[in-house]
Amino acid sequence: MNRRLVTIALISSLAFIVSAASVFAHGTQEKASKSGKVSVSVMWYVNSNAETTVLNSVLAQYTKDNPNVSFNLQIVPYDNYNQKMAQMAAAGTPTNVAKTTAMEPDIQPFLVDFGKYFGKDYLKNYVKSFAAGAVLGNKIIALPLDVTATGMILNKSAFQKAGVAIPSEQQGWTYSQFLSDVKTVSQKAGVRYPLVWDVTSGRWITYLYENGLHIFSENAPYSVALDPQKGAQVLDAFIKMANNYMPTGLWTGASSANPKQLFLSGQAVAWMSGNWQVASLAKDANFAWQAGPNPYVTTRSSGVGGDYGGGFNNAKNGKAGIDFAKWLTGPTAEAALCTPLYEIPANINVGKIDYGNVSASAALNNLQYELKISPVYAGSDSANLAMQYVWSPLFQNIKQAASGQISSLDAMKAVVAAAKKGLSNTPGN
Repeated sequence: MNRRLVTIALISSLAFIVSAASVFAHGTQEKASKSGKVSVSVMWYVNSNAETTVLNSVLAQYTKDNPNVSFNLQIVPYDNYNQKMAQMAAAGTPTNVAKTTAMEPDIQPFLVDFGKYFGKDYLKNYVKSFAAGAVLGNKIIALPLDVTATGMILNKSAFQKAGVAIPSEQQGWTYSQFLSDVKTVSQKAGVRYPLVWDVTSGRWITYLYENGLHIFSENAPYSVALDPQKGAQVLDAFIKMANNYMPTGLWTGASSANPKQLFLSGQAVAWMSGNWQVASLAKDANFAWQAGPNPYVTTRSSGVGGDYGGGFNNAKNGKAGIDFAKWLTGPTAEAALCTPLYEIPANINVGKIDYGNVSASAALNNLQYELKISPVYAGSDSANLAMQYVWSPLFQNIKQAASGQISSLDAMKAVVAAAKKGLSNTPGN
């Protein structure tokens, strides 16, 4: 799945600098000392060359506003990235800023409590369901940077041709209404499939959330929240939906159908995917399209992921790191980072963004709304480190149930067992 493991940018500070702590506790940003130059080191992995260009531009802007601060940027391959960062932290040589996929237990002792610097309510500035992953006990150990959102993408031209109205984001629609509408559109507009769905556990779990269920409790001490009986009912409903509205064999592995290709070629009315598809849709779709609203059974929800900013308490030039941390996760910098890359800022103070493409702007702002109204568990599940033990068993058991090899109840019992194993194998849970 695309970046389904939550990415976390780790931004350093010297925890023992009392004056800095006092200043930031009152929400005030000090600039770097004018008495000398300060170098802030940055370690990053990128998803594209464009991200490198954007990051360099953001760093240059910060240096322009703070002439005493320069940056040492290291672009590092993703392989063994988290292990390298943990080793650097343990050796007392972490970079000021580092982007990573998870706050592993061996890093947690070195993380700064940003609540001491910015106040305990600082996370109210961010998407609620994603901000939950930035909390460890009563500490704020990370600052949300950007968010990913799963969502339903619609062939707007097909709806218009069929004379079927798409409800507003605020109104939304139930799955009963949604499935009836996409079937009608498919028939009247001559579109081959009413619905396609990315075949991943990360996309499937959105349907679980839309039924009001989730894997883990939202807060520590964590426990398994999924009732296998209720989960089985959800899986049964999904399999029925797949059999009646999606390409035959899509979720059993018997079909080689590619949901993205089917949608882009105009052969599907609706496609469950996510915001990372917007850039290619803006470039390649030759019909009108839009993202959202997401259908629901009991609960309106997206699947939430993204990048965080946190900090080490044993790095050099910590004061400069904290200054940069607050700026980097503020509305101005997040907008600068996200807009060119078609990403969604985590800071809710950014507001609506013009991405330079009408359809892309509408889609990403609609998905941002879906994130805003999503329950906390839509983000806390994926942020829980124990979830790494669940993704693969979840996917395999869904496929086996869809192909009739096992019952939906047996599939959900296996998922619960994997979740319990994950909690027992994850320190701090």
